[in-house]
Amino acid sequence: MTRPYSIFTTGASSGIGASIAETLCLAGHNVYAFARRKDELQALKDNAAGSSGKLYYSVGSVTNKEDLKKAIENCVDEFGGIDILIPNA
Repeated sequence: MTRPYSIFTTGASSGIGASIAETLCLAGHNVYAFARRKDELQALKDNAAGSSGKLYYSVGSVTNKEDLKKAIENCVDEFGGIDILIPNA
C-alpha cells in the first residue's frame, strides 16, 4: 500500500457500515466513523485497536446538519482531508 486513505463513513455502528469501517481500518487506512450509537462505535474502535490504521468516531445523526458538519470538520482535522466518502446511512 502506497499510503493510507482517509475515509469518512456514515452508518458505521452496525451491519455493512461497521464491517466496512473495521475492514478498512485493519487494512491500514484511517477511518472516521459516524453513527448514532456510541456503544457500538466504541466497540468498533476497540476491535480495530492494534491495526496499522486509525479509527476515530463521533456520535450523531445524518439528519442533523450540525452533527454531520462537526463530524466532517473533525475528520479533516484528524486526517488532513477526506479521500473517500462512504454514505452508508
